This record gives sequence, structure tokens and C-alpha cells, in this order.
Amino acid sequence: MGAYLARRLAMLPLLLPGISAVSFAPLNLAPGDPAEIVLRQRNPGQPPSPAQVSAMRIELGLDASLPAQYARWVTRALLADMSRS
Repeated sequence: MGAYLARRLAMLPLLLPGISAVSFAPLNLAPGDPAEIVLRQRNPGQPPSPAQVSAMRIELGLDASLPAQYARWVTRALLADMSRS
């Protein structure tokens, strides 16, 4: 039983990056621009201007490269800081 548990714990560092990548990918593959969606929810009935969308993309960190977004996401997940609701 101890050897089985040790093998499972040894596999954990290999498994966690895969699980985090599978969790992160759908967020970026989902249709639509998250910045525009947030702005439309904040101001229903008013289409956001391109300047507002650009500012929101910067605020949400969507202007960074995908690897940088992933690194930020993993860091925040490890710190249990998944942003404001």
C-alpha cells in the first residue's frame, strides 16, 4: 500500500500541469471577447466603444501573450486568488 501511495504522489507533479492546462484552455477557446462581455454586462443596452474594450482588455490582462496569461492564471490559482466575482 505504501509503494502504491508513493507512486501516486510521485505522479502528482506531472499531473497538475496537465490538469491546469486543460482547465485554462476552455477559457481562451470560448467564443467572444471577455472584455466586451464584461462591458455589456455592466452597461446593458449600450454597446461598448472600441476604447472601452481596449481599456478593459488591459485591465483584465488580456493584452498579454497567452503564455503570460497562463503563468498569471497558475500563480493566482496557487495563491487561491481567482479575482473578484
